[in-house]
Amino acid sequence: MDTERIVREKPGNKDLDKALREIKDRAVMLSIAYEYLCEDPFLKKIGACIKENIEVVENHIQELKRQFVGKPITEMDLSKPLNRVVRFAERLQKPGDGIKQKCIEGDLGNDLNVKLTSLVNEINALKQRIEGKSVSYTKTDSALGFIGRFKFIVRSLVLTSKFTLRICALFIIICFIIFFYLFITMETEKGPLKIVDQGRSLIISKQTALARINAELKPLQEKIESIRKDELSRQEEIKRLDLRIKAYKFYEEQQKVQIEIEIAEKALKEKIKTLEEVRRKSFLERLLRF
Repeated sequence: MDTERIVREKPGNKDLDKALREIKDRAVMLSIAYEYLCEDPFLKKIGACIKENIEVVENHIQELKRQFVGKPITEMDLSKPLNRVVRFAERLQKPGDGIKQKCIEGDLGNDLNVKLTSLVNEINALKQRIEGKSVSYTKTDSALGFIGRFKFIVRSLVLTSKFTLRICALFIIICFIIFFYLFITMETEKGPLKIVDQGRSLIISKQTALARINAELKPLQEKIESIRKDELSRQEEIKRLDLRIKAYKFYEEQQKVQIEIEIAEKALKEKIKTLEEVRRKSFLERLLRF
């Protein structure tokens, strides 16, 4: 007898199967993805889902019991397997250190699966009584039960495989996104090389400006030197003063440009050093920014 499925004769059975399947899915999740589900929010959410679905199961059991006439209540009591699942859900909703430790060790899923299998077996036995079947097990029943358990194991493995494939696919997609982001933001020679070229262009432009200043300053100096200091007329004195003012302005501009060239050359050395460091790095070091 298959311990996972219930005979589907009435519309209400569909809700029962769905509720049991939901609980079974949570058992699988806790069995294979427990590393990601041991935090309080996840455990509480799983506990709430189990409790919500176990209420559907309990209501269905009450409907089944109403179909018995003249049967002792003890023969129809499924409170123990039901309470086991309910207590399990309540413990998940208030997770303590013990529950978290069992989750970390991967035991919660198996624990829930055992409780759920026991409950399903009791429900199936109850349905057999409604149909007038004996609950005693013959060799044929035992064989059918073995086949049912085998089908249950196979179905669990298939479900587990699908869930694992989804997790693996999600992991691969996340890895690809991370790699793509690292790749497009990877450190390359292009940036430092551009900065070095800009630094060299700046130095060349400053040196050109300095050469122009020197070219304009030299004739002024020569004119100033050619004018003799003694026996100068007032007009010559004014002309000499005007030349000295112009020369002073060129001196100031010359010093300013020379300082700018020195600063630019120091900055260029640092930029070249950065460029060389980038060139020495391997692809992996650039990708991971070591």
